[in-house]
Amino acid sequence: MIEGFGELRSLMNEVELDEAWRARLCTLLERAWAIDEASYQEQWIPYLSGFQVHWSEPLRTVTNLDELERWCQLAPFARLCLHLDRRNQGDERVQALAQSPHLSALTSLDLRASKIGAQGARALAGSLHLNALTYLSLYWNKIGIEGARALAQSPHLSALTSLDLRFNEIGDEGARALAGSANLGSLLTLELGANKIGDEGARALAGSPHLSALTSLELGDNEIGDHGARALAGSAQLSSLTSLDLYGNEIGGEGARALAESPHLSLLTELELEDNEIGDEGWRALAQSPHLHESLRVRFAARRE
Repeated sequence: MIEGFGELRSLMNEVELDEAWRARLCTLLERAWAIDEASYQEQWIPYLSGFQVHWSEPLRTVTNLDELERWCQLAPFARLCLHLDRRNQGDERVQALAQSPHLSALTSLDLRASKIGAQGARALAGSLHLNALTYLSLYWNKIGIEGARALAQSPHLSALTSLDLRFNEIGDEGARALAGSANLGSLLTLELGANKIGDEGARALAGSPHLSALTSLELGDNEIGDHGARALAGSAQLSSLTSLDLYGNEIGGEGARALAESPHLSLLTELELEDNEIGDEGWRALAQSPHLHESLRVRFAARRE
């Protein structure tokens, strides 16, 4: 038996399974693998496979495909996160990535600022190896309307609970595609800031029967006006929201009053409305809202002073 198995048993019986615990475990696994790969595969992997409750959180974040492949061998019983180095990415590299069978170990995939266009988004959407993915970030790419449409239509991304598509130029059409997707019904967090989304896109999101599980919706730095704000305020489907970000849009006093009067936003603990065109009357309505959380009313009252 490889030296260190007693230490492994002690580690697996600990109660606090935090980041420090995972770091210690990874160090131990790497050492055991280096000492005797065959014994590791015969003894350690079957033993660790019996602790499924320990692998509810990703064991490790890896930064390239070689490291991903290595950890799929080291820990086939666990889930992993992949945060690729954004240098030298692009559609061609992402297409190759999408074909890797090792992606099936991932619960989190971060491809921010990776020069990904619609073609790369289509490759990811069509990958057969992303069924376990719960978090996907394509922040600051250029997937556009077609890329958003491909993601929305993918049956392989139905486990997603968090999707970050900020800075991708998806516009109203892209927002409409996402809103119409039954495949995205598990989403809890949706980030669509800086995407040139206007009132039409806001209305589509507000009317979606598939986004009722959302607790956080980020729509900052878009082009949403009073009509879009009214649609969001009137949406019973979005009544589970605890965070709504509308920073840097085109919302005026009318839109602010609609938000203040909405009975569907009573769970909000975060409502961001800075850098709009709300005016004193709008801030007053928000501060006096019978529905908004007290902490928000206090903040909006202070905003007027």
